[in-house]
Amino acid sequence: MAGLSSYTLLAVSLGVFVTLLTFGAVAARVTIRERFDLIDIFILAFGAIYGVGYAFVILATDAGVNATGMRILGNEPRYWIVPVLSLVCVAGYLAMAVFAPADPDEHCSGESNHVVDDEVPWLGLAKWLAWAFLVVALFSSWLYTRAYGGIAGFFEVAGALRAGLFEEAGANPLSFLKPFGGFSIFATYLFAATFLASGRGQRSLDLIGLVAALVVSIVTMLGWGGRVDLLVYGSTLILGALIYRYGVSARLLAAVSLIVAALLGAMPMLTDVMNPGKSRGSYAAFFATELTFPVESTLNSLDLESHRWGADVLAAPLFILPERLWGRLDIRTVSDINSERLLGDRLREGFGYTIPADFITFGLFQFGLAGPLVLGAIWCFVLIRLDSLIVNRIPRALSAFIYSHAVFSVAALSVLYVDPKMQIARNFDFIFGLVAVLALPWVARLLGKHRSGY
Repeated sequence: MAGLSSYTLLAVSLGVFVTLLTFGAVAARVTIRERFDLIDIFILAFGAIYGVGYAFVILATDAGVNATGMRILGNEPRYWIVPVLSLVCVAGYLAMAVFAPADPDEHCSGESNHVVDDEVPWLGLAKWLAWAFLVVALFSSWLYTRAYGGIAGFFEVAGALRAGLFEEAGANPLSFLKPFGGFSIFATYLFAATFLASGRGQRSLDLIGLVAALVVSIVTMLGWGGRVDLLVYGSTLILGALIYRYGVSARLLAAVSLIVAALLGAMPMLTDVMNPGKSRGSYAAFFATELTFPVESTLNSLDLESHRWGADVLAAPLFILPERLWGRLDIRTVSDINSERLLGDRLREGFGYTIPADFITFGLFQFGLAGPLVLGAIWCFVLIRLDSLIVNRIPRALSAFIYSHAVFSVAALSVLYVDPKMQIARNFDFIFGLVAVLALPWVARLLGKHRSGY
């Protein structure tokens, strides 16, 4: 590491230490408990992004490999602050995980790690729910894409957006229907669950629905331009099947690591397919570019003169509504404000994209240096309750795929995309789907199909 500045060397050393400590602590916790939780996934992702991820971007910027690191330069004297702050946060999150009150119904042994079994009144209702979600997705997508002249126009707009031609993409008067197209994603989870839980003679219709939902979901995500979403979607289905077979056991955490490694390996190739030339040649240059935004955002948010004191957290439920409703309240997200600070212009005047607010940046905007720890405590509590809800209240097959989605899209990706607007947009189908699944016992009782044990 000869030739590195003392600031870079210190930041890289601290970053590596943060990741090693995080991974070691979580590994010990998971081994002792013989299962992993959503909070473990969140802490691992946090330690990786603000540990070795941060160190890698700083190192690449110092070496001149990072073509987008211009907003990192000039912050060298405070490179060390972010990993030190991350270390404090990881310690706090681990304490939250260790001392959180255990749910009295929590089941942490056996193959499934799930309380509610698959023996059944939910199965038939889940099939109906899956088809309902798929029909809503198809109808919403049909109406939404009509404004662009159909599927072909939809893909042309997606290409224009990926190329940065925001004005050419135009506006869609039915934009509020866009997230409903993602209902096919949740339908896939339902079909996969009913396919696994059904008897051999009852799987034909489930397989047809599963294939149909897969095709619709892939087309939808290609139109949305979501490289990460597409990879996470496939990984969620794989992990869901594994959780159904093995439960959220300690040994399955190794499989999660392999899936994440495969995701990272596939990212440059998928990027080149969806947006030729964007992968920037080498893997080092590609990942330095992709991971620059949390580094530049955190470093440039350390000197905020005013804070938002949790207003963005309190406003979070509003983002479940169409923007044409909450937009009238002149609500500005942290991602928008962060983008304007970094890019030096008013959103959509000088540029048409946003730099997402990562976890530490969002916390700094709320409460200053204490913000990431305070925000993390709130988020850890949410993850603990969500974990208990999925494991204890939902039948095993459904729970496996819902839990898998939460692992990737709720726990892990929240480190990079924590802004409530973005979190809700990414998990719109999951929110509605989870509520619908939790309502299945009530519907079963209403229809007189309730059996003891569920």
